[in-house]
Amino acid sequence: MNNVSVASEWKENFRMSKTTFSDLCDYLRPLLEKKTTKMRRPLSVETEVALTLYYLADEGRYRKIANAFGISRAWVSITIRNVCAAISEYLGPVYVRLPSNEQKVQEFLINFYNAHGFPHCIGAVDGTHIPIKEPIDNATDYIDRKGLSSKNVQATCDYKYRFIDVVVKWPGSVHDARIFKTSSLNSKLRDGSVSRCYKTIVDDEDPVPVCILGDPA
Repeated sequence: MNNVSVASEWKENFRMSKTTFSDLCDYLRPLLEKKTTKMRRPLSVETEVALTLYYLADEGRYRKIANAFGISRAWVSITIRNVCAAISEYLGPVYVRLPSNEQKVQEFLINFYNAHGFPHCIGAVDGTHIPIKEPIDNATDYIDRKGLSSKNVQATCDYKYRFIDVVVKWPGSVHDARIFKTSSLNSKLRDGSVSRCYKTIVDDEDPVPVCILGDPA
């Protein structure tokens, strides 16, 4: 198997290059690395991250991951939860964030227009339903319009489809409009935390603030 095939198979399994994988492991090492003792030989950070990415990329099952990596299903479950928590708490605020000042907002506006031809826009927002197991408590709250148990996740992306805001707390029965109305994204656009950068788009019309694109919901 040549190097191109190996790299392609790696990216198919883990959804990133080996270089990005190594960087991710280094970022998470302080949070995930455990000491080896006489009673315990923990998984390496690389193994923990690899099995988590493999699971997430394939919508896998614990049995499949356990067999692939030679560990118990219980330990697979614990590892995936730990790695996801570390990514969310440590890397989330670093990489998933709205533009913080006027200069950054202007950069978003220019790049969005150059990429997609829509003026004065910093990104696009939509909701997506993530299937989950039927919860024990308040199960009916999680039944979505298709009759399935899910969480309704609101995501906002920039011109390069990178997440800049995510809301992952609402059950599937909640409408997109309600999620947006109560979101910090809506608040920040309204109170000026995201610079409004007023601009006249149409001659002889009032200047308008920055916007985001969304569907009718």
